[in-house]
Amino acid sequence: MLLSKNLTPLKAAAKLRIDTEAELTRGQFITQGSGQAMAYQQKYLEAVAFLADETIADEEIPAIVGEVGITAPTKYEVAQVVVNMQAMWRQLSARIESLRLGAKTAVDLAPNPGAIDQAATVDWESVLRG
Repeated sequence: MLLSKNLTPLKAAAKLRIDTEAELTRGQFITQGSGQAMAYQQKYLEAVAFLADETIADEEIPAIVGEVGITAPTKYEVAQVVVNMQAMWRQLSARIESLRLGAKTAVDLAPNPGAIDQAATVDWESVLRG
């Protein structure tokens, strides 16, 4: 069996592992999927619009109105929850992205298979610890 010195496939696999683990980590905090991401973004935009003008028509903020009595008792409280969750998510997302990109850079720089594996081993639990 001939061993290859080409580390490119090994690095590509390590980067895929990093991306997959990052997505699994995100999934501990949000519902995954592009449609769900669009729903979160729409709710955030509606919440910001409502908080800027509490007289905005209900038709302009259907996601906020739809969560009254589910997420919180009033439109104002729903909007506050959405805005607060977005702020929390921004912090978590930034930590996850920093770990993900840092690990992928370390994989690029790794000179051998052991170093590649070590670079791709990310402490995703550190996101929870802050």
